[in-house]
Amino acid sequence: MLRQERRVEKGPERTDAGTNKARERTRPPRRKQFDWRAGPRTIHLGKRTCVIAILDVSPDGVEEGKFQDPDRAFVQAQELIEAGAGMIEVCGASPIGGKAAISAAEELRRVVPILKRLRGKLDVPLVVETMNAGVAEKAVEYGAAVLHDPSGLIVEPALAKIAAQADLGLILSHMRGDPMTWPKISPLRDANKAVASDLNACLGRAIRDGVDRKRLVVDAGLGQGKRKEQDLQLLAYTGDFGRLEIPFSFGLSKHMAILGDPATLAAAVSSAVLSGAHIIRTHDCAVARAAAALADSLLSA
Repeated sequence: MLRQERRVEKGPERTDAGTNKARERTRPPRRKQFDWRAGPRTIHLGKRTCVIAILDVSPDGVEEGKFQDPDRAFVQAQELIEAGAGMIEVCGASPIGGKAAISAAEELRRVVPILKRLRGKLDVPLVVETMNAGVAEKAVEYGAAVLHDPSGLIVEPALAKIAAQADLGLILSHMRGDPMTWPKISPLRDANKAVASDLNACLGRAIRDGVDRKRLVVDAGLGQGKRKEQDLQLLAYTGDFGRLEIPFSFGLSKHMAILGDPATLAAAVSSAVLSGAHIIRTHDCAVARAAAALADSLLSA
């Protein structure tokens, strides 16, 4: 009788343990937390997703030149902040597949008036996207807290030293080839491992050039030399990025093949956050902020 009673008592314990293990398998992975140093500020990443709103001021960008005027750009920046942007990223020459790079002089002509208008007027840190050292130096002069190099130091390695000397944050995106070759570039055999390996090498270069590891963020570079299927793979599995022990972001731009409307953007943001992304960079801040807030709640539930 005693032996039978013991077996009855242990049964529920084994069932509960099995249930707990099943819950652990289905629960989203915990997102690692980091203190990211962006200029003079320290931003805690991991508890709440940081949405960086892209302010595209190029005439051939996704906004079609709507914000080339400094005053209009200022109003748009304020509206993006009201929509939940944690940072504003000024972009004067975003790489677009099939289009040649513009000259440094042209990029400066587009960006400098905007930076002058925004200097000291925003309640959030300013990011400047560029692959040009001259633009990066102007970004420092006009109060940028972060540089974003979409080429991951391939086009202009000097960007790392500029960021290091000015104590700026530095976002390094993965890029294959150049925009002119993207339409014809061959697919990656294992996109996740290849991108993570390249980003690890990029981090090493930045650190050797004096950038504090606490100032670095890596970005998967969706659409930059990858096919649509590879972009989806990168969004779906982020384990290889997590092993870099560095905050990571996803840029979800309007011109990407996987984003057709606000609903697909919301789905992509949710997937990225639940997979562990710390930062979302996007043009549509309101949609991204709402989707990220829900995903943040799910991670903390």
